Amino acid sequence: MIINWIALYGKIETADGTVKHIPIPVAAEAPGTTQIPFSLARSNIQFESGNISFEVYLKDANSKCQLGLNQALPTEIYAGLNTGAPYGISLFTNRKWETLATTGFGDPPPINQWIAVKLKVIGSSIELFVNEVKVCTATTNVLKSQIGILFQSNTEITVINFSVES
Repeated sequence: MIINWIALYGKIETADGTVKHIPIPVAAEAPGTTQIPFSLARSNIQFESGNISFEVYLKDANSKCQLGLNQALPTEIYAGLNTGAPYGISLFTNRKWETLATTGFGDPPPINQWIAVKLKVIGSSIELFVNEVKVCTATTNVLKSQIGILFQSNTEITVINFSVES
């Protein structure tokens, strides 16, 4: 299966199965404020149930890398690193974030090393694994849609070995 990615917002580079967030300055919403650069990439892969796994390399402890489900639907699901806590699952609906499950207080996700991320979806159950450790579980409606990745960081974020088992 060939996975193609396109940036819907921000800048990404893709080559040889790698997806990379390239930070570009973002206009501030108000004078004196700053916004951390982000990218939203969407794939050609439709997903509803199964496993999604990849490895991610962060250079900054505050960097976000979140897998997106229910893309372009009224309620989008995001699961991964730095979702209000080091690890978590959240909903984005009506331009607002709602936390479903988070864990990890104190230490941020590791930096300058590859982190294995896996999402296991069975029906409405979502389990998030980081380095083969189940870090949180949530229940919400997962509908068939394209897979996305949300990146937010002042530094590059690299994703490799992206695989989908439906």
